[in-house]
Amino acid sequence: MNTHYLKFSGKVNIPEPMKNDENYRIGIDWSIYNTNVSSNQDGTDTVTYSIRPVQCIIHDTLGETIKAKDIRSNSERLRAYLFRKYNNDHRLLEKFNTFDEFYDSWFSMMYKDLGNMSNHIDFICNLL
Repeated sequence: MNTHYLKFSGKVNIPEPMKNDENYRIGIDWSIYNTNVSSNQDGTDTVTYSIRPVQCIIHDTLGETIKAKDIRSNSERLRAYLFRKYNNDHRLLEKFNTFDEFYDSWFSMMYKDLGNMSNHIDFICNLL
């Protein structure tokens, strides 16, 4: 039987200090960024999943909530958003064999649209 481990790394950025001698309930969404499989030389493997925090919500004993800032880059958040869209839309699943195929196609379309950048800038400036 294979053995599976989680290897935790990373940190989260919280907007306010926490207090010593207080109890907190912490909910964390994790992202697997590496999987390592090593043989135990007996027909089984040891699988280690390296994970890092994506989002974190902290609750203190009074019910107050502290939400940590998402430390992922904008490109990482965009890729995660597109991955969720891809997995939840049957049309995309039928048209593209893999997420990477969809992602490359999406980026190709976005690059072609860069010619309209002045329209996008005008739109953003009008929002402010």
